[in-house]
Amino acid sequence: KQWYQRRVRGCGMIYMEPGSLGWRPLLNSWLTTLPEKAQDAVGKLLTGLFDWIVDKALRYVNKFCKEVVTTPQINRVQSLMKIIGIFMTKTFQDDENPDEKVLRTWTQCFFMFGCAWSLGATVNTEGREKFNEFLRELLTSKPPPTVGKIDLPFPESATVYDFMFDKPTSGRGRWANWTESLKTISFDKNQKLSEIIVPTVDTVRYTYMMDLYVSSCTPCLFVGPTGTGKSVYIKDKLMNNLEPQYVPFFINFSAQTTANQLQGMIMAKLDKRRKGVFGPPMGKKSVIFVDDVNMPALEQYGAQPPIELIRQ
Repeated sequence: KQWYQRRVRGCGMIYMEPGSLGWRPLLNSWLTTLPEKAQDAVGKLLTGLFDWIVDKALRYVNKFCKEVVTTPQINRVQSLMKIIGIFMTKTFQDDENPDEKVLRTWTQCFFMFGCAWSLGATVNTEGREKFNEFLRELLTSKPPPTVGKIDLPFPESATVYDFMFDKPTSGRGRWANWTESLKTISFDKNQKLSEIIVPTVDTVRYTYMMDLYVSSCTPCLFVGPTGTGKSVYIKDKLMNNLEPQYVPFFINFSAQTTANQLQGMIMAKLDKRRKGVFGPPMGKKSVIFVDDVNMPALEQYGAQPPIELIRQ
């Protein structure tokens, strides 16, 4: 222990437990990564929204909801930041000088949508109903002065999980129900029954979330009970509905998968650029789908080396 402390001091490291550190240092760091004009226009608004909502939402989920997969609080807050960051980046790519009033409304909506799909994303069906009521009630309470009035609240016709924010090129936008994106499809008589995917609200919203993350090169994890179609939806998206610049490939984990095998599988799909540097074909981006990510056997100390390799 004494040797360890000396080594830490020698390297200039300070280790702090995530629980004692909290999410606010991450927020301060993340705000500096936003476009400079966004920092000036809505930096205080975002800080106010986080201070107003996040701690209350985290406590509510931990106390009253059951998660499909237990998720550290700090990871849920990071997911919220990533969703808002993706929308902000796209907004300033479309228009470098958006109207400040409209941008303020959009920012509130980005945050509200992000809350549902980060802070309340991992709860089960019953938990979603509870979180829906909680978030609506909280958003109708008196906001702090830095936030002001919520300009575009969620519609009352369905839950917060049933809407996406439809941001136009001009104007403040609207909340659109996922069912509006359902398309009428015609089936090929020669197609196998097992290959037919009937569009539902779930296929639409999870495909939308995939689009959001893939287009911004952000990793994501889909969780749920066995047999609910997660792999089918993802493979259909990657094989049939991906933009040409992306090259998908698939990896299936098993109890026998090792970290060395995983590294070999990934490197076999990449081109060697120079010594020690591998990548997809020039002008392309690789999208790797890992199925059954929980399958690798535990090693002596309780870790799963293939998953640790992915985390890096």
